[in-house]
Amino acid sequence: MPGVESIVSGGDIILNEYEKVGKRPELSPLWIDWESDWDHSSEWQVLPVYFSRGMAEHRFGQGSSWESLVIPLSMLWPSVWSLVFENMEPEDVKLIAFSKLKANQELKPHQHANPGRKIFHMAVDVPEGDVGISTSSGDKLWTKPKEWITFDDNEIHSAWNNTEEDRVIFYLDYKA
Repeated sequence: MPGVESIVSGGDIILNEYEKVGKRPELSPLWIDWESDWDHSSEWQVLPVYFSRGMAEHRFGQGSSWESLVIPLSMLWPSVWSLVFENMEPEDVKLIAFSKLKANQELKPHQHANPGRKIFHMAVDVPEGDVGISTSSGDKLWTKPKEWITFDDNEIHSAWNNTEEDRVIFYLDYKA
């Protein structure tokens, strides 16, 4: 998909904005435990960059104001928003976030009900050691920033971080 290739090319934009915004201590409450359609633990968190209207309603309830969620996010992450939405149609994007898997944790093998979608991961903050993801295409070990993978999360996948530091990736859920 051309949009993903452009996002890969813009990897420095993502890394730079994460360094400026994502590591600010006053924003640590924005990291949310991410229960999904199966039992993720609080050891997996996301720092939202964008929610589709449908995802916001599913996550926060029908009465939630999508605009009150996404407008502040657009102001926090202007460069990432520009990069993604200059290369993908907004209606094709369900979630943009930074995903943190805490030290010495794993996400057990699982699959989601997310038909017609693909997931893009790009390494952002990767500790040295045994850190990776397993998908139907095989294992991907994270060793440095800007490494990336796309996969179908409707198929079984898992992730691990067998280090003493947290692992952060850029996460994009988009229409396949």
